[in-house]
Amino acid sequence: MSMSHPVADILQIRYTFQESIAMDQYHAHLTRVELTRHIPELMPAIVEELGAVLDEEIPLTDGM
Repeated sequence: MSMSHPVADILQIRYTFQESIAMDQYHAHLTRVELTRHIPELMPAIVEELGAVLDEEIPLTDGM
């Protein structure tokens, strides 16, 4: 009952990426373990980027 094959088929990964990406789930482990471990040190950069993008894409207006 693996979900990787149906999800890869639904997302048509073989036409977007290399098929090995769909079959070898190293990136899921990398995200779950390594990236999650570094969230506290990455958060200031994430907040800064989000603030810049929000100011650019959703500017403040008078009276709203």
